Amino acid sequence: MPRIAKRVRGRWLVAAALLGALICPQIRPPATRASVDTPEARVACAMSRLDLRGKVGQIMMVAVAGRQLSRHMATLLRTWQAGGIVLFSRNVGTQGDLQALIAGAQRAAPLPLLVATDQEGGPVVRIRVGLTPLPAAAFYGQLGSPSRVYDDTRTQGLALRSLGVNLDLAPVVDVKGISNSAIGRRSFGPDPELDAALVAAAVRGYQSAGIGATAKHFLGLGLVRQNADLGLPVVKASRAQLEAGPLVPMRSAVQANVAAMMITRVVIPALDPTGVTAYASPTMIHNVVRGELGFTGLLLTDSLLSQSVLDGPGARVAAVAALRAGDDMLLLASGEAMDEPEITQAIDAVGEAVALGHIPVSRLDDAVLHVLRLKARLNLLPAC
Repeated sequence: MPRIAKRVRGRWLVAAALLGALICPQIRPPATRASVDTPEARVACAMSRLDLRGKVGQIMMVAVAGRQLSRHMATLLRTWQAGGIVLFSRNVGTQGDLQALIAGAQRAAPLPLLVATDQEGGPVVRIRVGLTPLPAAAFYGQLGSPSRVYDDTRTQGLALRSLGVNLDLAPVVDVKGISNSAIGRRSFGPDPELDAALVAAAVRGYQSAGIGATAKHFLGLGLVRQNADLGLPVVKASRAQLEAGPLVPMRSAVQANVAAMMITRVVIPALDPTGVTAYASPTMIHNVVRGELGFTGLLLTDSLLSQSVLDGPGARVAAVAALRAGDDMLLLASGEAMDEPEITQAIDAVGEAVALGHIPVSRLDDAVLHVLRLKARLNLLPAC
């Protein structure tokens, strides 16, 4: 581990211990068997057993290395106390290998993991074993059949669940507002109303299979040419154009009770004139996503280890900014490499920021509750 990471970790762990003594002088006893077993009771029980370090870990979705869980990777998951993992093509061997990898990660984790992957269909498919990948979203847009979308996403969701995946980072809800948009065939198409119907069908399909769906991306990648992984796009649409375009299917996803929403790396002056990128904008998150859209589920950042973040603020700064702004779970992963030092340093930066009072403990607790409530919704949390 780099020396800087060790120094940061040392500082925030000392601060965390002092803070814990002040805000949590004693651990609440676990619920008795006579307690009513409800999702909220399971959330409360899990929350009561987390110290500051555990809470910081729960809001992290991290990459894993290899196609088999090494002893070192298992140790990392325990050390990070990660709340979730995300799988890329590099993690997928045979069906048996993949199931063993996920099962091993679950055993290593202090609490059951959210296991996510980008299984959109078409050009973005991470898993090709144990299932038949879906066509691109554009295929369904041309077909125009919500019932077909529902049937196919439900089948895909059941297959993912049988492998151990419980959260699909799909569907893409971006409206393809310009012909040369970087979103390409990942979008259902240029018609916001049709997209809204297909998005709702996809959300219902995945979630009827017992996994969570993720509405991505907030907001407007169908209106820009630049790839948000490589730079920081600016959506120049007016508020009225956003309301008539990308916000239509996003509202549809929320109304369909989508489990998660991905907040991406994009500047939207019509929603936040300060020029802050969406995942770090309290205005967009609190006023628009939580306020106007009324979304109460999990807010997940787009990758904070993308080249655009690493070339810009860096993962440490981005992670702290995202939690402070109102995101619930921080995606620390890249399809290119494992990035173990970057993951460790980002986690330590968040822990230090909370322990030293730069981020209120109440903000961390709110984020953790959103993570745990999704786990309870997916029936992952054990009873006390």
